[in-house]
Amino acid sequence: MHPLRTVAVPMATALLSVSAAAGEPVPVPHAIALPATLAASLPALRQSDADAAPETPASRGWLSGWTGSIDLGVNGSDGNSDTLSIRAGLGAARETESILTKGSLTYAYAEDGGVRSKNRFEAKLVNDWKLGDSPWSIFAQGAYEYDEFQAWDHRLSGFAGVGYAFIRDDRTLLRGRLGAGGAYTWNGTDDFVPEGLLGFDFTHKLTDRQSIYANGDFYPNLEDGGEFRFVFRAGWEVLVDPSANLTLKVGIEDRYDSLAAAPTKKNDIDYFALLSLAF
Repeated sequence: MHPLRTVAVPMATALLSVSAAAGEPVPVPHAIALPATLAASLPALRQSDADAAPETPASRGWLSGWTGSIDLGVNGSDGNSDTLSIRAGLGAARETESILTKGSLTYAYAEDGGVRSKNRFEAKLVNDWKLGDSPWSIFAQGAYEYDEFQAWDHRLSGFAGVGYAFIRDDRTLLRGRLGAGGAYTWNGTDDFVPEGLLGFDFTHKLTDRQSIYANGDFYPNLEDGGEFRFVFRAGWEVLVDPSANLTLKVGIEDRYDSLAAAPTKKNDIDYFALLSLAF
């Protein structure tokens, strides 16, 4: 009887051993080692693809991709008149392919003759959901206000609706908003007022270092016809030190409330000049 001969069968997915008469395993062909080499290289290939993919604010998480500025302005006098005025603010924005989020904090304080005449704080957050390349968007906004010199101390408001970009290019933005919501005041006049919202945002880049802006919100009282409140802001910004990201901001803010009763004035106007540090 002839002894059994050794047989090798190359396969990519398994190794085959056939025992010879002497009990030794069959040699494994080198050709089947190639798929294992490719498999070992796949993680590196996947990592290279991940490194090559562009990173966006959305992929990094909600806390990433923010830009903003810190604002501060101080005016005062001492002598025949004793006055002090402080205005400080923090603004931030984050934009992705589908969402634009803007938030702001503003504090204003003033004294006249050592007597406090202004003490006001406002926090506001606006979120716009883009609808692809359409000029239409959906928005929601909320705000909290504290004002020592109103009939109320605290006001909390919220609105939602639709927006439309009439102009949107590299230099100019003009967007309108239409929505509804309400405002609740407490610690003084405790009341909830349902309100509509008709507003606009406008920005225009004059030069590489100068821009102007204006925005307004009109809130008609949906419960008491003819009553309303209105907020208007406008200003000019100029980059004075590009290396330090330092900007000069000059502007005006007008707040009107038809329901304000004496001694509170219906119209409240602030003028300001601020230095702003971008981040």
